[in-house]
Amino acid sequence: MIIFENTFDQNVAKSATKQAFKKAVWIYVVFAAVFLILGLMMYLLNLKLAIFYIVMGVLILPIGYVTTNAIQSKTNKTMSVMSAETKEVFEFDYDFVKITQTKGDNFKAVTQTDFSYFYKVFETKTQYFLYISNMQVHVVNKSGIIQGTIEEFNEILSSSLGSKFKPCRK
Repeated sequence: MIIFENTFDQNVAKSATKQAFKKAVWIYVVFAAVFLILGLMMYLLNLKLAIFYIVMGVLILPIGYVTTNAIQSKTNKTMSVMSAETKEVFEFDYDFVKITQTKGDNFKAVTQTDFSYFYKVFETKTQYFLYISNMQVHVVNKSGIIQGTIEEFNEILSSSLGSKFKPCRK
């Protein structure tokens, strides 16, 4: 059995938001390229419009990043369970997954399921992102492992999830 203990706080949300932005960055790059190309095409016809397109092409990526983080930050403020006091314990074995969240004496949530619960899982150098849908994810910090090894956990994920598990490229 593999066990991780983590804190469900703003850092978890930041990691999930950063990962989501990385997945969608190509959309921003495409829009930036379109605006830049339009700006260059319009340069001789309408200088003001060309400048607008070029500025939008340059700013769309930072605007998207700031907007994404602002939305997540606002969402975090409405989640009373998200705090440095909220502990998450993730237990994994070949035939079950158990996730326990606790915050003091007034909150406890337990999810016990099998690996079909996960839409996909991927590993980075420091974390696992366990997606239960396209937009919902559990973030497990590797530093929180208290029982078992990362290698054993990867073996469980690989055998239980097959192609749904993407190990870290080293």
